Amino acid sequence: MICDSKPEDENDSCKTPEPAGPPQRSVNMLQGCRSVDEFERLNKIDEGTYGVVHRARENKTGEIVALKKVKMEKEREGFPLTSLREINILLSFHHPSIIDVKEVVVGSSLDSIFMLMEYMEHDLRGLIESIRQPFSQSEVKCLMLQLLEGMKHLHDNWALQRDLKMPNLLLNNRGELNICDYLAINII
Repeated sequence: MICDSKPEDENDSCKTPEPAGPPQRSVNMLQGCRSVDEFERLNKIDEGTYGVVHRARENKTGEIVALKKVKMEKEREGFPLTSLREINILLSFHHPSIIDVKEVVVGSSLDSIFMLMEYMEHDLRGLIESIRQPFSQSEVKCLMLQLLEGMKHLHDNWALQRDLKMPNLLLNNRGELNICDYLAINII
């Protein structure tokens, strides 16, 4: 079962958690970034146009996270401003249906920059291919509500999902859906 449901009232089976208002997280970029060496890479999860993602374990706490390597074009003049702006916006987002980018960690060279994100156990395509029976109507409703709430939050904050497809919809074992690979844009 993806969501908690009440068999007697299937029409009210999924309660999407309400976000606590606009993004409030403050990230101090001046304090520096932690080293990627503070994480043990366990396995490669995916490789796409925008970077390679590894499942990793934080050495101090044992927390399982996702490390996404930021693809750097052949930069001669330092870190690209557009990437810096996008990372800053991604760090500021906080919503239950959007993948949480927690911080940026760095390696020993300019091309070793990683976004540290929450780890989700499944992507929707892999989950659908592996389950024995289709999702119930209430499970589909729950997933759609989470997807639409996440998309609304992105659009309200001038961000677009650049590639809406099943592999970019992640799920954890508690039935929570997160949208990933969205594009933060600045209109100002």
